[in-house]
Amino acid sequence: MVKRPSEEVIKAHDDAEIIIKENNVDRFLLNMFLDKKGINHYHTSPELVNEFLSSDWILGIDLKCLLQINNESKRLRTNAYLTKKELIFKETINKTDDVIINLDNIIDCRIDGKKVDVICDEVNYRVMFINKNLAKLFFDFINKD
Repeated sequence: MVKRPSEEVIKAHDDAEIIIKENNVDRFLLNMFLDKKGINHYHTSPELVNEFLSSDWILGIDLKCLLQINNESKRLRTNAYLTKKELIFKETINKTDDVIINLDNIIDCRIDGKKVDVICDEVNYRVMFINKNLAKLFFDFINKD
């Protein structure tokens, strides 16, 4: 038998729903944030939603994507991982070595729907996500500053 959430949890969830709707929060991204924190999706609170809206929660999380290098036809299934200074594509080369790009070495970045083109001096990376808002968040993080 499933235990019913407490009235306090239900109230917090309902209050969070108001903030989610007012800010047009993408549920896919919010659920990624909650998963990163190890929180059940139903235990959303106004504090968690506000933290989601105001933080760089995208740092330190594996973002599933396809990667195409220099417009080659081959697409690699990988995880993009952002830190404050680097963009890392995990286990991309021979499924063992990471591709590490210093954010300062990125000359240009373009977005087209779910695709983000990261352009460096000699190499272009096309990163393809399953969610347009995730692509936008990724793009915005790389372009900030």
